[in-house]
Amino acid sequence: MLTTTTMLLDNIFDPAKGWGYSANQVPLKRVLSSDGNVNYSVTVDEHIIMVCEQREWKEGSTSRVPANRMVAKVYLTGLEITDASVFLRASAGSSGLPAWGIDADGDLTLQTAFPITDDFPIEWARKQLLVCMGLLAEATQEFLAQLNETDSNDSSNRQHLLQQGGDGFDWDSAKQMASVAGEFLRAFLR
Repeated sequence: MLTTTTMLLDNIFDPAKGWGYSANQVPLKRVLSSDGNVNYSVTVDEHIIMVCEQREWKEGSTSRVPANRMVAKVYLTGLEITDASVFLRASAGSSGLPAWGIDADGDLTLQTAFPITDDFPIEWARKQLLVCMGLLAEATQEFLAQLNETDSNDSSNRQHLLQQGGDGFDWDSAKQMASVAGEFLRAFLR
């Protein structure tokens, strides 16, 4: 369904409706995807997180469960994954928040989502999205730091890390980091 209007998304990022971050703190851009739907590109601690609303199931899919959800996703391109099962184990270890995936192009993704409705309170949606984006940014930072620690000349070590997936994330340390993501992770404490 082609739509340039959103259920909650535009309101979440609207300063007049409570978005409290400047463009310097959290750069964001409203973009239309190739299918015409609204997305936001949000930069959190130098990591680009794509945020969108899902309002219907893909063509040919059916479900008794409503499709409406707020989705936040990071795309990690240019990595060759030889054992996707380790990322599935990492997703199970985080209870799926965030969850690893592989998109149609074979690129690694890290995503979160939560259900929404037309009457979902904007402030609650914003707080949930902030926490989701904080988790994504911290998990992405940790994963990329692990990749960067691996000697780029030693492809076997790098490949071993890609086969280990995200199992080594230290969530307690990540939550205490002083960053925009760390502030987002504390959204419900405000």
